[in-house]
Amino acid sequence: CHDLEYFRTKQECEHQFEREIRRSYDEHHDPARSREVACCALMRANQCITNLHNAKPCEDVSHETLAHFSRKAQKWNCENFDYAPCGSGASITSASILLLVALLAFVVNRS
Repeated sequence: CHDLEYFRTKQECEHQFEREIRRSYDEHHDPARSREVACCALMRANQCITNLHNAKPCEDVSHETLAHFSRKAQKWNCENFDYAPCGSGASITSASILLLVALLAFVVNRS
């Protein structure tokens, strides 16, 4: 689990999320567009980490990474976001991802 490929993939998930979150702040969007950019970034980053974990289940900090993503996107209230603009199948995928993130955030906050 601590090989270079795993680390690079995880790091790319994190960097992609950070770039997209910054874009939601930096570009001059209306609030609805900024929310769309941020919530879609959250969905994609969570899917990236989930795919990595499914491909190589490791006892690492994936739950902390997902909780971090959730906290950073908290401002946009993504739990109530319609993920249809994020791409095909996004609404179904996002519901399960956000449920997982909420559960992980709860576990992390309690510990």
